[in-house]
Amino acid sequence: MNITSRNIYSNEIPRVANMSLTVEKKLPMGNVLTVAYVGTQGRHLPQQASANFVPEHTLDHGIVGNSDLSVPINRLALNSAVIKQFTPFPNYNTVGLLQFTGTSTYHSLQATLSRQVGKSLQYFATYTFSKALGTTAVNESDGSAWIDPIDPRGRSWGVLPFDRTHIFNISYNYYFPNAKGFLGEHAITRGLLNGWQMSGITTFQSGTPLRLRFSGDLANASLAWFGTNAFINQGLNTGGITPIYSTNPSLTGTNLGDKILDVSKIGIPSAVGQTGALSPPFYLRLPSRSNFDVSFFKSFKISESKSLQVRTGFFNIFNQAYPTRIDVANANNSDINLTLNTACNVHVDGSTIPNGAGGFVGGSICDPTKGYSYTSDTLANFGRITNKHGHRIVEIAIKFYF
Repeated sequence: MNITSRNIYSNEIPRVANMSLTVEKKLPMGNVLTVAYVGTQGRHLPQQASANFVPEHTLDHGIVGNSDLSVPINRLALNSAVIKQFTPFPNYNTVGLLQFTGTSTYHSLQATLSRQVGKSLQYFATYTFSKALGTTAVNESDGSAWIDPIDPRGRSWGVLPFDRTHIFNISYNYYFPNAKGFLGEHAITRGLLNGWQMSGITTFQSGTPLRLRFSGDLANASLAWFGTNAFINQGLNTGGITPIYSTNPSLTGTNLGDKILDVSKIGIPSAVGQTGALSPPFYLRLPSRSNFDVSFFKSFKISESKSLQVRTGFFNIFNQAYPTRIDVANANNSDINLTLNTACNVHVDGSTIPNGAGGFVGGSICDPTKGYSYTSDTLANFGRITNKHGHRIVEIAIKFYF
C-alpha cells in the first residue's frame, strides 16, 4: 500500500529572491558594454521525502530472528517483511511527505556588447558564466521528485540539469555594400545586387551536467553496505553506493559511435562499506552545443505603393546534430549509453543463508564481500554516443506589399 500525505510540520511559504547589479559603459564606434551580476535564491521550495524508511546502520549489527546481521550476506538476504518491522509504519509501503524545504541557487556573470548604430552592421552579443545548484525536487514545479530521506543534502543536492556553465549568443544584421564598377553602372544589376541584408543568430553553450550512478546488483546492495535500503537511486540522488573516480573520465568524442566517457577510470568500490564521492570531483558534461541560423532578404521596388520582398532562411545551417535524450539508468532510452550496470562476482547456495524470519533464502544469492564487476555491455559501450538529433531547415518566403 502506498500513501502520500502532506507534511504538517512544514508550512513555510515558498519564496524566490532575485538580485542584480549592472554596470554599463559606452565605447568607441557606437559600442555599448554592459556587465551584470544576476542571481536567484529559491527557499522553502516543494519537495517530497519518504517518512517510512529504515534508519542508516539499523540493520548492520545484532541478531534478528535466525540471522546474524554482522555478516553482510545475511543483511542482503533479509526477508522484506522483516525489514518492514524496522520502519515507523510497518503496515504500509511508502509514506511520502510533501515538504517545503527545497532550495535552489543561481549565480551568473553576464556581459553584453552591442552596436545598434551605423548603416552596415548592428549586433548584440552576450556571454553568461553561471552555475545552478539545488535539490532534486527543484526539477519538478510541484515537488513530485523524491529526495534522499537519509542524506538529502549530500545525495540529493548538486548541479541542476538545466545548468550551463558557458552560454554565448550573438544576433546581428548586416547590409551588404552596393555594387560598384561595371556592375554598379547598370540599372538591372543594381536592382538585383543592391539592398541585400543578412541577419542571424549564433549560439554556443556548455553541455548538460552528468551525475552517474550504479545500476544492477550493486545498486541493490545498500542493505549490506549501510544497514538500510532507503537510499534513492533516481533523479539527482546518487543512490547508496557511488562511483570512485581515479582520474577525469571525460573524452572528446562527438561523432556517432564515439565515446564521451572512459569507464576504466570509473571504479567500483572493492569492499563492503566503501563508496565514492557524493558529487563527481570532475567537470562531467555532455558535449557542448552550437547553432547557426542565417537569413538573407531583399525588397524589390515595383511602384510607389508596391514592393516585393524575397527572403531565404537557413536554420541550423551547418546541419549539426547532438544527443539530447539522456537516461543514466536505461541505455535503451538514452542517446548516450550512461548505464554503469554491475554484476555480482560470486553467488552462493542460499539454502544455508538465513532470511531473519526463521527460514532460509534458497536458490542462489550474491556474496557482497566478493565484489562486483561491470557487465560486458557496460565495458564495451559505456559512454558511447548511440543517437543524435538535429537537421537543417531551409525556408523560402516571398512577400508582396501593396
